[in-house]
Amino acid sequence: MKTRSLLAMLLLAFHGAASAAPLTAADMQEDLRYLRDTWSHTDRTLDEDERRKFDAVVDSALERSRSLSPAGFALEVARAVATANNGHSAADIDAYLHGMPVGFAWFADGLFIVRADPGHAGLLGARVEKLGALTPEDARARVAAFIPGNEARVRSESAALLRRLEVLQHIGASRDATSATLALQLRDGRTQRVKLGVEQSPDPLKQPEWMSLVPAPRDLPGRWAHVLDAAAQIPPVYHARTNLEREWWRDNQVLYLRSNIVWGSSRDKRYELFDNLIGVLQAEVAERRPKFAIVDLRLNHGGDLFNTLLFAQALPKLIPPDGRIYVLVGPDTFSAAIVTAAVLKDAGGMRTVLAGDTLGDFAEFWSEGRDLELPRSGISVSTAMKKHNWEKACTDRDTCYWANTAFGPAGISLETTLRVPVKFADYAAGRDPVLEAVLSDAR
Repeated sequence: MKTRSLLAMLLLAFHGAASAAPLTAADMQEDLRYLRDTWSHTDRTLDEDERRKFDAVVDSALERSRSLSPAGFALEVARAVATANNGHSAADIDAYLHGMPVGFAWFADGLFIVRADPGHAGLLGARVEKLGALTPEDARARVAAFIPGNEARVRSESAALLRRLEVLQHIGASRDATSATLALQLRDGRTQRVKLGVEQSPDPLKQPEWMSLVPAPRDLPGRWAHVLDAAAQIPPVYHARTNLEREWWRDNQVLYLRSNIVWGSSRDKRYELFDNLIGVLQAEVAERRPKFAIVDLRLNHGGDLFNTLLFAQALPKLIPPDGRIYVLVGPDTFSAAIVTAAVLKDAGGMRTVLAGDTLGDFAEFWSEGRDLELPRSGISVSTAMKKHNWEKACTDRDTCYWANTAFGPAGISLETTLRVPVKFADYAAGRDPVLEAVLSDAR
């Protein structure tokens, strides 16, 4: 399963924009025609109404190509691809965007600054009241046009888009792409307006922006300051990125597993996670016999579903009838992580509880494609060619991914039933309200 989300491609965004080659109007026109004539007929997600919207975006961009900046052109490519409303169909336009020296994240009570370069560490924990003249909610609504998928996904991924100066200019939150003015409420209650330009010391942490809730290692040279640097302890969900971490609690009654990627530790160890999970079942679960299992997929954008498929089918059968499996999910649970949650739900039935927030995509999506490169700009655009449905049976062999047909549930709900809002103050204090609620329920 392809795992690229809009921001895993559109904004891998670790360190600000790379150098982008200049684009002429003729270059833009050639790329837009390629997008229309090749990409839109390779990617299979566009229905009739979406294709009309796609054509309208491309036609408009073609008409305006002589006045578009390279960044404006790139954003129109992203807008066109987003009309498919499919998270696995995305455009990598990172080379055309520049970030501010702060990073945002959404919480139940608003948009907050969670990381910053050393020179702006005093802004950590500030709540964003305005981006230019726009409230964060208004700004999020305007960038939604570039983000395919459900509202949970739009909310999560907009946090990364809204730190991009070209994006803020495009949506009317700043006059130009050199700086933006933010109205903030600082952690001590004071209000402050700050003008931020392009980051001069990009974040050296090599992880995508959807992992921005996780602080960098303390010994990383040039690391950005992080809100959790002041926390007495950091909950497991915000530990370093890993394909598998596990802990045993309450005298072996509770098994906690956390994963950020459904993959091995490297490309040449693609199914290492599969081996490790089978080892956990055989050497630990079968021997210690936990009553409760917690599978934390909240910061997991997917990978290869075959790594977790057998584990997800087996684990619920090894939990006693009076036990439960809690699957922790949220807006950054995507792709193969959604598949893992679905198979755990299917195998465990009512004993499997989805806890946290809404999943980061629809239960029905398209994936399993290949990347195409626009000939002049070099923008990589992914395609999706096979249909998935992880709530209902997907049986059409012409459109459905074979593994979904073979292993998919025939009728479940991926609705999060134990919903727990996370407020910024809890996060900054090093608390995990979702895990706390689950542990309270697991009695």
